[in-house]
Amino acid sequence: MSMGFSQYLLHFANSADVLTEEAYFRFLDIVENYAHRTLGIDVTHVLIESMQKRALTINSLENSRGGVVRIRDKRSYYGQAGYAYDQDKPLWVLNKTPGNALKGEGVEYKDLWSGVENLPPYRMPRESEVEAHTAILIPLKLRGETPFGVLNLETTERIEITKRAKDELKRIADAVALCYMAYRHFKGSAGRTSIALGDLMAESTKPWPRLTKPRVFFAFPADCDDQVVRLVTDVVKNGEFGPDDDKSRFKDYVQLEKWNEINQPGNINQYLLDVLSTCKYGICYFFEQRDKDEKPREAARGAIVDRSTEARSEKDYFYNLNVVFEAGMLYVRTHESTTHKASWIPIREKTGEAPFDLAAERAVIVHRNENGDVDESTFREDLTKRLQELVLD
Repeated sequence: MSMGFSQYLLHFANSADVLTEEAYFRFLDIVENYAHRTLGIDVTHVLIESMQKRALTINSLENSRGGVVRIRDKRSYYGQAGYAYDQDKPLWVLNKTPGNALKGEGVEYKDLWSGVENLPPYRMPRESEVEAHTAILIPLKLRGETPFGVLNLETTERIEITKRAKDELKRIADAVALCYMAYRHFKGSAGRTSIALGDLMAESTKPWPRLTKPRVFFAFPADCDDQVVRLVTDVVKNGEFGPDDDKSRFKDYVQLEKWNEINQPGNINQYLLDVLSTCKYGICYFFEQRDKDEKPREAARGAIVDRSTEARSEKDYFYNLNVVFEAGMLYVRTHESTTHKASWIPIREKTGEAPFDLAAERAVIVHRNENGDVDESTFREDLTKRLQELVLD
């Protein structure tokens, strides 16, 4: 089994006996970037207890106002960070009302990590940062000792907890605790630390999979057969598999991401490439359809025409080169990548030849009747079998 990135962080923390200020805050930058990429975390703070242990302060290079969080007053805890620190309990906090932020009057919270009831109010370490919908607070401590701080993570997304995320974040908190102690106790030379940090930075830039539910990227041409798109969508979102007395649903295992439903500002093509580099699974339906007297948009760029499929007297089907390119990326991650494997399902019309090395891939074939309509029963059965193999692998 390949290492999760938190294990690299923990390995670094255990091996780095000396951390300069520069090295320590570079380490925290790596943690912040990884949390943002894999969980969508918008704000990462390391909160450290004050000398009198009455407050938690933001551990940062700059001295900004609003960076002090009181732990408690005489009667109650001032906020959730202070509670997590004082009670030594990790918290994964959501508003009980979906869609609502954590900050507000009379908010009721639910904790998905330790199951704490009647949490104190959510309070931001600094004002005017983000409108958080999820807060994750993990006590910082050395093994067998009491906490000396809190790792505070916040995001504008509402994120449900997963076991993998809990395990990964617990190891990250352990690594942060070790590195903070190394930074606090030692101010001298970092020795070989810079080399180790360079290796850690190289690992952090790899397309580590998200800790949330794995995504299935569905690529298809804009001018394809809508019946195929509808069937794929229905199988992934509503399909079931397994024995009749113990059915499982695909939507409990994966999240469908269709290219034409992505609303992202900026360069959409670059975002699609980023999604392709991080998704766990892919489904590619290659063909766009055109009337026989209509040329495809890709004809000038050498589109591959398929006229061998049975019973389509009024339509020609063309391999869409954009989808072929996206399939190539998934192919490389399936066969060449050693760290971030991906699995994918090609969907093809009945054809005697597929482009490049894709012909060797096990594909779901679109069978059609004499009217050119998809044989829905066969298609659903074939796609369900292939998707089941992917999610249970």
